Amino acid sequence: TAPTVSVTSPAALSNELTFDYALTFSESVTGLTTSDFAITGTGCSVASVAGSAASYSVRVQSCADGASAYLAMSANAVSDSALNLGPVVTSTFATVTVDRSASAPTWSAAPATSYASPSFQVDFTEAITGFTASDISNTGSATGCVIAVSAMVNRYTIATTGCSLGTVQLAIAQGAYGDALGNTGPQTVSASSVTTVIAQPAPAPTPTPNPTATPT
Repeated sequence: TAPTVSVTSPAALSNELTFDYALTFSESVTGLTTSDFAITGTGCSVASVAGSAASYSVRVQSCADGASAYLAMSANAVSDSALNLGPVVTSTFATVTVDRSASAPTWSAAPATSYASPSFQVDFTEAITGFTASDISNTGSATGCVIAVSAMVNRYTIATTGCSLGTVQLAIAQGAYGDALGNTGPQTVSASSVTTVIAQPAPAPTPTPNPTATPT
């Protein structure tokens, strides 16, 4: 009987530089080498095959950030003690997506001018943690700005209060937050557009009514 194989794949999402597939055959086999595997995914390669008898480990390395690693093992890659070849068909394994960077912030456009301290909106493509007002600064000329952050799912509102007249441009510090895999972001300082706080125009004077002539 031809040997069969089952596989335990790595997590579907990984930020590791290398990751391993665990292969378990239905019986002791020989002849498994790196040449029995094909892999797709930017930069990915099969680094090594280790093991004996019915248990083997296949290591994948060098995948680029964002790569989708898809590993396949050729049919008839191994043989058992009776020289039966197997598995009889190509074996394909679960895709692993490589993610080594947290989501970059996407700023919404803010008004060019405002009579009051402005608010800004920023979106992320995944859940982030650790992002607070202390990670944000105003690089504009306005002084006295107090910054507050609130979130709804992956959308954050960054409000300012107390800003003097002048420009307000907010900057998120490099490495301010993390994602579920422990990646930090942004990779570089991320800045909003510029809003200039201007003085409220003086109200128009109320016209004085002309006196009504009193008949004599």
